[in-house]
Amino acid sequence: MASSSSSSSATIPSSSAFSPKKELTCIHCKSKSTTFITGWPLGDGSVAQLCHRCGSLYEKGSFCETFHKNTEGWLECAICKKRLHCGCLVSKAEVHFTFFGKLCCKDCAKKMIRG
Repeated sequence: MASSSSSSSATIPSSSAFSPKKELTCIHCKSKSTTFITGWPLGDGSVAQLCHRCGSLYEKGSFCETFHKNTEGWLECAICKKRLHCGCLVSKAEVHFTFFGKLCCKDCAKKMIRG
């Protein structure tokens, strides 16, 4: 999930080399910016564009813990007890695994598979 912001940042192209960059709005906090970090897949096939603050939290895996901590849909990993925001569009890309009927985060799943 962690990736460098240089590989996932998107600068909005301008129509000519001399025109100013077009400002767009962060899908989450609605702040204006010309540089965005790519977020989660949206239902229409596009990808959420996030400002630096929201995008950084998304890349670190703490977006839901920061912005959705009081919403419904939280379960915990049966092994490490990390909170998992199940059913959330944002965390849908964060794969959760089930082992023996128990929910498991992807980090614990990798450890179990490696043995």
